Amino acid sequence: MTILLLASLGCSDQGFNTRKQDPAAGHDSAPPETDSTTPPTTDTGCDKLGLPSGTVGIDENCKQDGVFGSFEPVIKWHNSVPGSIAATPVVGQLTDDNKDGLVNDDDDPDIVVANLSGRIFALDGTTGSVHWQSGALEAPGGQPEPTAPALGDVDGDGFPDVVAAASNDGGADPAGRLVALDGRTGDVEWLVPTPYTNREEHCGAVNLYDLDGNGTVEILLGAWVANGVDGSTVGLGNDGTGTGYDSPYVSGWHAAIMSAAADIDRDGQQEIVTGNTLYDARANVIWKNGEKDGFVAIGDFDGDPYGEIIATSYPSEMRLEDDDGTVIWKEQLGGSTIGPPTIADFDGDGEPEIGVAGQNSYRVVDTDGTVLWTRTTTDFSSGFTGSSVFDFEGDGAAEVVYADETEVWVFDGATGDVKLDEDQHTSVTCSEYPAIADVDRDGHAEIVVTDSVYAKWGTDEGVTVIEDANDSWAAAPMWWNQHDYAITNVVADGVIPAEPEVNWDTYNSFRSGDLVATAGSVMADPYPLLDETCLLDCPEGIVRVSVQLANGGVYRTASGIPISAYAETAAGDWVLLETKAWNGKVEPGTTSDGMEFELDASKIETGVVQFVANDDGEGGALAECDPKNDVLIVDGLACPSK
Repeated sequence: MTILLLASLGCSDQGFNTRKQDPAAGHDSAPPETDSTTPPTTDTGCDKLGLPSGTVGIDENCKQDGVFGSFEPVIKWHNSVPGSIAATPVVGQLTDDNKDGLVNDDDDPDIVVANLSGRIFALDGTTGSVHWQSGALEAPGGQPEPTAPALGDVDGDGFPDVVAAASNDGGADPAGRLVALDGRTGDVEWLVPTPYTNREEHCGAVNLYDLDGNGTVEILLGAWVANGVDGSTVGLGNDGTGTGYDSPYVSGWHAAIMSAAADIDRDGQQEIVTGNTLYDARANVIWKNGEKDGFVAIGDFDGDPYGEIIATSYPSEMRLEDDDGTVIWKEQLGGSTIGPPTIADFDGDGEPEIGVAGQNSYRVVDTDGTVLWTRTTTDFSSGFTGSSVFDFEGDGAAEVVYADETEVWVFDGATGDVKLDEDQHTSVTCSEYPAIADVDRDGHAEIVVTDSVYAKWGTDEGVTVIEDANDSWAAAPMWWNQHDYAITNVVADGVIPAEPEVNWDTYNSFRSGDLVATAGSVMADPYPLLDETCLLDCPEGIVRVSVQLANGGVYRTASGIPISAYAETAAGDWVLLETKAWNGKVEPGTTSDGMEFELDASKIETGVVQFVANDDGEGGALAECDPKNDVLIVDGLACPSK
């Protein structure tokens, strides 16, 4: 074993992203005190480097006292013009507000809703004024019943589009309609019939994905895949459609189809997920498990790289299914209908939980299927609304946002305690839920709720935006673009990514905002810590170094925090050698196990290597408590000359 000298363990005076740091420069911010300040040695050679996890000191300054938001919700605006709405609102930039010829993150967010007459409205997020409204979705002879719309650039022209569908409630032509609208004007780009009839799309949702990663966006409605450019059929499955509602009143009515997609098996392409069937990108069956169909959400519940599926089915059944369709657990929650599940870390324990609404109750279910808490609500109509989750106060504690027939609720994620009971709301309820986004570009989250006239309770209708009275809620993205919102499914400017980041690697959430960005990352303090080094493989051109990811903050890190190694060249520049990520979270005051880097010895010209935490090779990855201690400089890594 060759023992190397630790030249400096701390941060640089210059931002590392410039890649021009002088290794001899002073470092004025060291990481918290650790158990050992020198690299450990071993007498057993270096066949396998990497010490087990240990402990480090905690920087109490990471508590950032006084910066957390308050929770004093008030109504920002309400607009009743769109009429009765029982579909999830969606948010994104659609109009060229600054008149630069582009629609991007420099423009103001807009809110899109579909009312119960099948008309689509685009509202200004700041004021609530109407930008445009469409005609009713064509449904000859009958009443159109709309799905939740979706936003994104589906035709590749660089501008976001609005996509929606509607079933035909009666009428001579039973077919539903799928439409794409120009997001700037509301003009129809194309309109095609869907393969579904008999109100199957009622209360459902269209969702946007690039399923096969080829740069062309697909529209997903149940088991039907349509091309985003013209609406033509790409594939149609004949099994599950992603509905958890088999009507007890109308034989053969399977309403509320809303399948999802994700790269379940990590093969580089996204699969179509329903309650009992997994399809490929062309709607060919990969597996069927013989269970009932169901509403779905996708996350990691067993710590492996693959996705697990939460399915909720009538009446009030919840299942956890493995990536191959095997049922891991199944629970009957009681009651009648049950809604689309939401996945998030509700209680701050670092593990995913599931939130679900049913008839007259909202429940949070633990990772193993046990019910953590239940709150009584009012939903005598559909009983299968959805919900969303966010950390409004930035304190590491999640809140649940849910709207029933008479109230908008915000529950404490860990306990179910009521934090908001807003009664200026009525709804006939479908599968809708409130969206959470920064709708006015003020740097803070808002809640977007829809209302519909329900004679039993009241005549509220339209759209309501709720904000904090002190403008102190945590920051949120300006996009919540579809019912299947999962953070990584959409990127800036409404682009639907061809190879989206797998959500559960970082967030492990579904129908939830970014709890990592609002709480965990600003209170965590990841930094690199050297534990073992080896030059015995220099004859093979390899230098081996083991580095731990330490967390001196007061909150656990996100999963997958990267560390990048850069070699100093003779000219004083820095060359990226390798990036590794710890596949898990690091708790406060602890370290990960050692991660072994096998570095190209020929590129280590001066013997100096910098290991930079929270750096993915292109710069900083996430915000953190103290970015100044991210750099670890190790000297003496040059291989001996022959």
